[in-house]
Amino acid sequence: MISERNILISYAALAFQSLFYDHLHNVIQRCTLWTPYYPHGYSNYNEFFILFKTSHELQLVEQLRKIPVHCPMLKISDVVFSHILVEKKVQQVNLLELLTSLQSSGFIDEYTLSIPIYHWNPDRTTQDFHHHSPLHSK
Repeated sequence: MISERNILISYAALAFQSLFYDHLHNVIQRCTLWTPYYPHGYSNYNEFFILFKTSHELQLVEQLRKIPVHCPMLKISDVVFSHILVEKKVQQVNLLELLTSLQSSGFIDEYTLSIPIYHWNPDRTTQDFHHHSPLHSK
């Protein structure tokens, strides 16, 4: 027998789930899609995630925009996050030397470098989320 309590719990769970997906769809609708540019093919680049702390944020962003591949940047609190891709034929040491020289010159105060050990799987995209929404599945 279905009790009123079970119906309320089921309704609350459905409402929460649908609220999440409604917000997710709202975010997706308001976002700008971009087409990354990798002239030598994505697999020919090494990825680096870097957090920069600097008082020269605008100049840093202008310099990072000169990189000849897609280089997304975000302002997070008091740092600039950047996802930098460097051709595999270029030695990684060159990037590390550049970061060290930027810090020693005072252009950046500090940086944190992260090298991912896995890559994005094209089988799982945000466009798949609408299939999980109880209100948006048709």
